[in-house]
Amino acid sequence: ITLTPAAGTTAPTTTLVGALSGKCLSVTGGATADGSTADIYTCNGSASQNWTLETNGTIVGGLSGKCLEVTGSSTADRAGVDIATCSGAANQDWTVNSGGTVVGVQSGKCLSVAGSATADGSLTDIYTCNGSASENWAEG
Repeated sequence: ITLTPAAGTTAPTTTLVGALSGKCLSVTGGATADGSTADIYTCNGSASQNWTLETNGTIVGGLSGKCLEVTGSSTADRAGVDIATCSGAANQDWTVNSGGTVVGVQSGKCLSVAGSATADGSLTDIYTCNGSASENWAEG
């Protein structure tokens, strides 16, 4: 994924589609509160599936305006992913790689779908990058 906004413009909004599931990264139930979990859901054009990949490394939800983060600043495999007010904390920094991985800067681990699940509502987590399809994302 490579998104480069033109000078003087804001970063583009996009969807992130899981390679394994073909489903969009979303916020569970379209929630906007801090701590709301991130999941995958059939792509439907809803604002909770829109994300802005900011040049500072944050991924900001289109509905909530909040940052995707690793829950509790954990660096452990299977740590959950949620949204929270953007604070500049390290657990809100991500590197979006051209190969399709989204890596937490603090943990060095890939954004993934827990247990390689593909059903609507399956929660996301971080996991040691291992090349599995559940950790690969494409701009929608």
